[in-house]
Amino acid sequence: MTTRNKKEIIDTIAEKNGVTKKAAGEALDMVLGAIGAELKGGNAVQIHGFGNFTVKHTGERPGRNPRTGEAMTFRAMTKVSFKQAKTLLED
Repeated sequence: MTTRNKKEIIDTIAEKNGVTKKAAGEALDMVLGAIGAELKGGNAVQIHGFGNFTVKHTGERPGRNPRTGEAMTFRAMTKVSFKQAKTLLED
């Protein structure tokens, strides 16, 4: 498994679609920006054939510091969850 960064993804988009790297970067930024804006608004995003992005809220919960064993409280958080479509990784 290889990890790819944003620049490498932009290079791939530009190469496969015959567009400039600048245009590919702007398109990727627009897509990611739109997804991010929807998630910040608390909305789910479904992309057919790719997957679903959802916002999950976790409440405050008790826990322990693993180093000291001292009791502590984990703060409430908002997380983004992704569930891939069945067809995403099929061969």
